[in-house]
Amino acid sequence: DAGSHVKEQITVKLLSQDTFLSPFQLNCSGSPPSAHLPGASLGAGRIIAADFLQGHLAFSFAGEARQLVEAVNEEMKKEDVVTFYDFDQQAFLLALDLEETLGRIYSGSCRYHLVFLDENYRQKVWTKYERDVMTRPGRKNHIVPVILDDKGTDGTVGIPNTVGRIDLRDVWEEVQETHAISTDTVNTIRNRCVLPMLEKLDEN
Repeated sequence: DAGSHVKEQITVKLLSQDTFLSPFQLNCSGSPPSAHLPGASLGAGRIIAADFLQGHLAFSFAGEARQLVEAVNEEMKKEDVVTFYDFDQQAFLLALDLEETLGRIYSGSCRYHLVFLDENYRQKVWTKYERDVMTRPGRKNHIVPVILDDKGTDGTVGIPNTVGRIDLRDVWEEVQETHAISTDTVNTIRNRCVLPMLEKLDEN
């Protein structure tokens, strides 16, 4: 059925990398999350599972954009932002009902969702599932579109093109051409994406 197919796609996505990563990732600076950001607690120097279940940001993206999303995630963690990024949380998700757990994360556990919109986003079962959960009635002003190509400017079902967004089309084009994240690219990501989201998180 449809639910089983979604779970199968989720499992494939989460277990498709060669290296198995721990969910308890230290932020890159090695320092505890800032006290003014809620949901930030440490256990034996590690961010515990409850943190990202009440986190600041979750990411929604097609697998083709992973290299860019990984860079955004790393820069967010440098600023002590508690993120939900699937490759960081693989161990935590083992043995859990994925549809129920991820449904909770994408329906309301995280304060904001960065949605990386491109042509591929519209075509994947996984991203459709995330989008459907994020856009359920009862919550608003929590989705921040990140535009990766011209198709992304059109928005998608439940995420209209009138929502304030972050435009990374030129950055994504460069990453696709070079298959690398340069220092200049990181600086652009910080200026256009990370710093505005830090201000947004500080608003409430």
